Amino acid sequence: MTNIKTIVAVSKSIDALKASEELQKQLNHPDIDFVLFYCSAVYQLDELAAAMTKCFKNIDIVGCTTAGEFTRGGCEQKSIAAIGFSSKYFTINAKQVESMENFDIVDAQNTINELTEKCRLKEFAPIKENSFLLTLIDGLSTKEEQFLQALNSATGGIPHFGGSAGDD
Repeated sequence: MTNIKTIVAVSKSIDALKASEELQKQLNHPDIDFVLFYCSAVYQLDELAAAMTKCFKNIDIVGCTTAGEFTRGGCEQKSIAAIGFSSKYFTINAKQVESMENFDIVDAQNTINELTEKCRLKEFAPIKENSFLLTLIDGLSTKEEQFLQALNSATGGIPHFGGSAGDD
């Protein structure tokens, strides 16, 4: 097998299982251990989650809805765009924050500690100089600023970017 860092994939099928199978086929490489995806809001998210879990066994998957998916072919609609990351080059950890309602500095520090622990164990490189924090936030929550303020206060200077999930 070839040595890869990342692989990108896209499916234009609106059937959740077929789309997940197409993505899995395109991202199929033994070194891929994390997949980040952006999908149209036309998908039934519970069906898509079940299909992705079925197709990507033992691989962490994180994603959100969008108002357009960017691919090599340009901006798509009613599709899923994904990228798979090689464990030989990346250490990626993810956490879902169940509620932003009362998320405070203590929650933020605990979250950052949990996320960085896996990175420390792998010891690729110093975390602060070689890391970033990506957030995908519920765009309808109206709690983005409060959440981000608490989270940013706990990052210790780790660069942070992201966005609010959108709908078509």
